[in-house]
Amino acid sequence: MLVADHKYHAVILAAGLSSRAGAFKMELSIGRRPLLHHVMASALGSVASIIVVTGHEAGRVERLVAGFRTDYSPPIPLTLCHNPLYQEGMFTSVLAGLRAVPAGEAALLQPGDSPLVRPATWLRLIERAEAGPAPAVLIPVCGGSKGHPVLLPPGVVAALTGYHGDGCSGTLKEALACYPQEFVEIDDQGVLVDLDTPDDYLRIQRLAGVHFDTDADPD
Repeated sequence: MLVADHKYHAVILAAGLSSRAGAFKMELSIGRRPLLHHVMASALGSVASIIVVTGHEAGRVERLVAGFRTDYSPPIPLTLCHNPLYQEGMFTSVLAGLRAVPAGEAALLQPGDSPLVRPATWLRLIERAEAGPAPAVLIPVCGGSKGHPVLLPPGVVAALTGYHGDGCSGTLKEALACYPQEFVEIDDQGVLVDLDTPDDYLRIQRLAGVHFDTDADPD
């Protein structure tokens, strides 16, 4: 694991309605593991803790996290954070998750439906943050397209925990517009892949066999 000057926490957004997927996304099987397990496992070697934000079907997500503890015996804390406002938009889940990050520490925001991000990508973003010079929001870019996880330095995390915006209509993009941003080139198409529809699920299943880092699998 990278020895960093600051602590970094993965904030995984698993509160959505799965309305277009035709099934509850977090439980869908990718290989032999639930989708959410792949997302969590990719962060294990890089962060000080994993914070999973729940909302829709919170009990099912909680059971998935409990199963992850059993299967992976993670060496870092796993925290569940419930967002009661999840139906009002993803940004409410972002804010709920950031409020669970310890004061003065950094966060990497990751959608819970993006299972193909490589462990090396998390490390690459943290290494860039540690290199300086000035703290900035770091956004991975692959082939000219922006993806996730997005790294927020401690100052931005602190500012966003008090963000209110225009009611619940605000977005992360709007909230981050006033902060310096840097795009970090990443050789990982997984930063661009998420699961919204049944077709996305089929595509991810096809890609998974060649994409996953076997070191992230507990077996």
